[in-house]
Amino acid sequence: MDKSVLACGLALVLLGLGLASCDVPAVDPTALASATQPATQTATPVWFPLTATPTLLPTLPRTPTPDLRPEIGEIILADGLSVEQAWYTFPGSIGNITFSEDHLTLAVNQPPGMIYAIRETPILTDFYSEITADINFCQTGDEYGLMVRVDNDRLDHFRFAISCDGQAKIVQVHGSSGVVLEPLLKDPVIPIGFPGQTRLAVWASGEEIRFFVNGKYLFSIVDRIIGQGALGVYVRTTGEDPISINFSQQVIHELLP
Repeated sequence: MDKSVLACGLALVLLGLGLASCDVPAVDPTALASATQPATQTATPVWFPLTATPTLLPTLPRTPTPDLRPEIGEIILADGLSVEQAWYTFPGSIGNITFSEDHLTLAVNQPPGMIYAIRETPILTDFYSEITADINFCQTGDEYGLMVRVDNDRLDHFRFAISCDGQAKIVQVHGSSGVVLEPLLKDPVIPIGFPGQTRLAVWASGEEIRFFVNGKYLFSIVDRIIGQGALGVYVRTTGEDPISINFSQQVIHELLP
């Protein structure tokens, strides 16, 4: 055999043995597939997400404060309280009731006690009335105010009481006893002591009576016992100090149908 052919064969055998002895790692086709996939991107957090625009509700129209003195008609009496003959007066032995050009003064000079004056006419059922009270002298615990729907014997009536420490209440009087219908209510519109001035007002229609101080509504009562009567004013003291109040500018209106 040709020596050159033998040498070539021997070389091929040796080459095969070399390749067999080399540790070549096998290639995982799954790894190749995953290596060729694109990298997954992490979502960017949204710190201030968009929210739906709220639906605005229509603005409700403002409702005006109801007029608690409705249906006020013509003036049926405007009196400066200077006509003494128009009043029943009850000063007793403890005080004085005096009339001047434009006002009526009630004063208790020998306390304790109560004095009052009542108009003879008109006898009222449905009406609106105002009167001004000016404080001359008045201490805590004393009171003054209006007598409303005073009946013929001058015993049964409603008493709109203003205390000298700035409170108001409503009392229903039958004979010599009284029942508090509205307890004492403190309000900044009620003056305390001298030289306070109070505009007292009463609106009465049928069984309902409303009470006002300096234009502000305070109370309403409903009563089926005293249906009509006259108007009066009074002062009352329970302590040892005197009380003196001027009443003026009385106006009475009729109510419209």
